[in-house]
Amino acid sequence: MTTIKSPLVSLSHHIALLFLIVVAFFSSSPYFPAAYAACQNYGDGSSNCPADLPCCYQGQCGTGAKGFCIAGGCEPENSFSSLSCYAPPPCKSARVSFSEDRAAVPRSSYFGDPRLADYIYEDSASVHLNDGLLQLTLASPGSKPEAVSTRWLQYGSVTARIRSASSSPGVVSQFLISDEDGNEIDFNWVGSDPRHVQANYNYDNQLTSLKATLSPDLGNTAGMFHDYTILWSPQYVTWAVDGISFRTINYNDTRSVGDNDYKFPTKPSQIFFKVWDGGSSSNSDTRQWAGGSPANFSARANYTMSVQWVQVSCNPQTNNDSSTFVLPSEVVAYESQLSLSFDGDSLINHSKSSDRDNNGDDSDIDQSASIEVISKGSPTLVASVGAIWWYSVLASFASAIYLVTLA
Repeated sequence: MTTIKSPLVSLSHHIALLFLIVVAFFSSSPYFPAAYAACQNYGDGSSNCPADLPCCYQGQCGTGAKGFCIAGGCEPENSFSSLSCYAPPPCKSARVSFSEDRAAVPRSSYFGDPRLADYIYEDSASVHLNDGLLQLTLASPGSKPEAVSTRWLQYGSVTARIRSASSSPGVVSQFLISDEDGNEIDFNWVGSDPRHVQANYNYDNQLTSLKATLSPDLGNTAGMFHDYTILWSPQYVTWAVDGISFRTINYNDTRSVGDNDYKFPTKPSQIFFKVWDGGSSSNSDTRQWAGGSPANFSARANYTMSVQWVQVSCNPQTNNDSSTFVLPSEVVAYESQLSLSFDGDSLINHSKSSDRDNNGDDSDIDQSASIEVISKGSPTLVASVGAIWWYSVLASFASAIYLVTLA
């Protein structure tokens, strides 16, 4: 016997399916907050950031004006929406001299415009510009001064003139290119062997220090400057000192049969400079690699890494550094409030441009984005808690109707 459902049941069935589709759409929409996100130190630590503090950075919620929304730290999954964090500024071939004020600024002073800063740092007490140098000083156990580029590159070459801080066992200095997934191309100096630098790479946060290659004898790397180059292409990575290469890794040689994967860095990355006490690491292999004992922080100790300049040449096939980068609307609005001018003096003096790129300008930035555009994570879209509650109600209601119509 064939059962014929009434038009009302069929209509309910279709309504239920429509509810499920709508719920699925809005749940995945980047304009709605994630229902299961959690910015660790916001509220009770169980919810994503609110609309007025849309970006999650190191467990805290904040705004782009305070550096919270910058790519390479901002957590899209824990922010108000997946569009709250700014897009990474693209690579631009240039030579950065640290005699310029804008070459490095505190992260809290940087709000997303790469014309205002080439590198940013967290700890103003241990990272600063001095006598034309970017200096990172390891002053106490547990500190880890670092500076990171505001622009990202995917393949190209990076050369930096550096004097390491690694003059004593335990002290590790690093110059590296790294993405957000733990894929790194490194120069490492360890204080137990200041006459050499190590060429290494990590893939997917896997420690590969035991696979490092030593450079030729360079003398005291903590007492003199050398030019260190990372040449990164889709086919290989080469490490060189003073123009002489001493290690190359080919893409085809990195295949892991077990994982059916090539363990080779391929994603857009930033440039980092770091100093840290590897001798105090909780990992025994890291402690041994760094020299076997913690750094000696006596009154006379001075562990300072100095960087004089950085030269970046972008791969045009993968970076297209002549393309136009549109600033986030919040950044345009904030610069308007500050009355910043890029034709003369502004918040940071831009007249010292002798070491910029060939034409000395920043023409790759497009400021035409309207200030009237609704900002990412705007409160006019939806309130975070209310949206999550409605997702639950709609999903439960739609599921109940669907199950009834199937009976």
